[in-house]
Amino acid sequence: TFLSLSINGYEKSKEIFRNFDNDKDGLLNEEEFTFAFELCGINPFLDRDYVVERKNGKYTLSGWTSLLM
Repeated sequence: TFLSLSINGYEKSKEIFRNFDNDKDGLLNEEEFTFAFELCGINPFLDRDYVVERKNGKYTLSGWTSLLM
């Protein structure tokens, strides 16, 4: 099964990602990432095994977006 976000959904995903990127490095560190999902009241790793794209140990926009689908 292939899932995709609409253009509006992807733009919203980028906006949310940027809002949680406190140090504005274009990546979410573990603290930023965890806070974002705690605020939403969900744990994306709870029910499924994920491989999330990272760069230098931080979450990328692509990895973030993949968890929202």
